[in-house]
Amino acid sequence: MKRIYVMCNPGLDSFVLPIVDYLRKYYDVHMFYGGSHQEFWDTINRADLVWFEWAEKWAQNATVGEKSTMKYLVRMHSYEIFTPLVTQINWNQIDGLIVPNGSLFDVINRIKSYDMEEQYRMAEQRKQKIHLRLDMLPPNFIKDRIYVIPNPVDGKRFIRKDKQDNKKIAMIGHINHKKDPMTAFYAFMEILKYDPEFTLHIAGGFQEIRYRVKMDELIDNANLKGKVFFYNVPEEILPQFLEDKNYILSTSLFESFHYSVANGMASGLIPLIGGWNGCKNLYPDKYVFYSLSDCVDIIKRSQSGNLIEEGKQCRQWIMDRYMQEKIIPQFKMVVDRLLWEDEVAEKFNGGSENIFSEVGVQHLNIDDIISHCKRMGKVSR
Repeated sequence: MKRIYVMCNPGLDSFVLPIVDYLRKYYDVHMFYGGSHQEFWDTINRADLVWFEWAEKWAQNATVGEKSTMKYLVRMHSYEIFTPLVTQINWNQIDGLIVPNGSLFDVINRIKSYDMEEQYRMAEQRKQKIHLRLDMLPPNFIKDRIYVIPNPVDGKRFIRKDKQDNKKIAMIGHINHKKDPMTAFYAFMEILKYDPEFTLHIAGGFQEIRYRVKMDELIDNANLKGKVFFYNVPEEILPQFLEDKNYILSTSLFESFHYSVANGMASGLIPLIGGWNGCKNLYPDKYVFYSLSDCVDIIKRSQSGNLIEEGKQCRQWIMDRYMQEKIIPQFKMVVDRLLWEDEVAEKFNGGSENIFSEVGVQHLNIDDIISHCKRMGKVSR
């Protein structure tokens, strides 16, 4: 049985563990959370495929020097494209890249187009690249080795319950600059002008204390006492936190997927999405706002309709597109291709590309793939 090692920093594995559980039905899959230099390389050398969860230090370290026959697969989320680490990966050694949203490459191109010559000049003096650019990726890599697979949602864990109109807005995530919490506050203050019965419920700790100071100032001086509530909600009880909420608010500067929105919609909440790049690739346009008045308009439309029925529709949107049973097998298709393509190419005179698109997830090993190709008349010897 082929062996896969998934490399991930401790505490950052929540996105990948459901995929690992699925892959273990077909492969010998192990997690690697860190160790000595020798343990790192022993792990690499035992693997048929190394999955790097996050495009950062593990992939950077693994692509220094010569590579053996194992395959390297990187799953990049979003924050990495804003850091130097991603530019220090030797992408010529990476066999596949998974991203949850093609908007990552739009953002990469935007960054490249900005007038940043002075920053690049200073970075060059420090021998440091500051942003990933598409021209850093090998041309054939861009064409054949990038897979856009959205994150899978656990529709059995996040379930919809019929909700009364209690006018509760949820927001989930650590309070930091990435989540742009001040836009959330100002949007909520605008909603209160329309209907003062609304309340805002924020599940997430403060990672930047300036926001706590500012929010306390607003609560004390902008008539928000009794309107804004903060919670320390462990991941395992998020479904219960969402049960009595009607709306889920996202005001992030940028996300590649934003589980808070997807899990909220799966729980029957109506999303209020503050127009980050790529959100319309994933979620209905009618829930995206680019001004505070637009946000209030989403609230008004929902309040004038049937909240229960709209909540059902929001959940169905997620179930039709992102449920685990639909999405996780797509990750296996990528893994199958990387693990078996060399053997397939050897047996079929190098013609593995179309074969893998035809075979799909139901074929588990090289013998099954060969049998399929024989039936299709693709075996030349």
